[in-house]
Amino acid sequence: MSLRALLAAVSWLLIAETSAAAVEGREEVDLAQAFARAKATPIGGIVTIRVSPDQVLVAKGGALVLGGLRLLVHANFARFDGDTTIVAFDERATDKPGVGAQGALGAGGADGTCPGRTGCGGSGGSTGGDGEAGSAGAKASPVRFELSEVAGTGRLIVQNEGQQGGKGQQGGKGGTGGAGGKGGAGSSGVVDCREGPGRGGDGGTGGTGGTGGRGGAGGPGGRVLLSCAAKAAADAGRLVISVSGGKKGPGGDGGAGGDPGAAGGGADGNGYCNGGPGGSSGPPSSTGANGPEDSVGADGEVKLLGPCK
Repeated sequence: MSLRALLAAVSWLLIAETSAAAVEGREEVDLAQAFARAKATPIGGIVTIRVSPDQVLVAKGGALVLGGLRLLVHANFARFDGDTTIVAFDERATDKPGVGAQGALGAGGADGTCPGRTGCGGSGGSTGGDGEAGSAGAKASPVRFELSEVAGTGRLIVQNEGQQGGKGQQGGKGGTGGAGGKGGAGSSGVVDCREGPGRGGDGGTGGTGGTGGRGGAGGPGGRVLLSCAAKAAADAGRLVISVSGGKKGPGGDGGAGGDPGAAGGGADGNGYCNGGPGGSSGPPSSTGANGPEDSVGADGEVKLLGPCK
């Protein structure tokens, strides 16, 4: 343990002992219950918790979610009995719904015009469209602690972090490959087939799936404002604060590969000529690449409300 941390711990023990005596016998106000009431009716977008001087605000544990709202906590006396967490957001930003545009259908092969009277092969389908980007994460709103005396052996953990970005949209499906052309008819003689019928053309390859959309950028971390007593609690590890920028959203999934083109049919029988063989369906196509990620949000800041001794 560093000297600074040791001094902070010793200072906290002295402060906590004094504060414990100060809060003893006062009416308790449960932080979680007060938070729920205040969040249900925020004033100007602020979850406002005010405790009268003859009361003590007690954090007994649990998780409290601001959901982007601001927070003001004003109490002459506070006590941390268990680990209580306050988070700015518990869900990432909106994922981009749907999928990108499907690629265009490949052109069909011509009938019987390729060498040997075969049907021509179908063209490949087009690549699917790229997915759109996920929503950017929101910035965490300011949190303000106006505390005069803090006691207790628990912790108040404040995660005033930016919102994670939303997931990018899935890439579009690749276009279906073009159908192979029909084989050309055979040439029948008087007593036999002089030139056989053509084979059907092969179907084209389905288009590659589109690239997934970019994940949304993380939102900036928020500001946390502290009174001197709150800072002393933070120095002693009783008030744990994080103002990190939000995580970047995941990139969208790559689009599905397009369906293979249909095989071209063989030529029909003609006189002494039998029908020709059919072609093959197109080869498998590829799934698109997953989308890239954007940036992590900028960190917020922790500031004092005024000078401390």
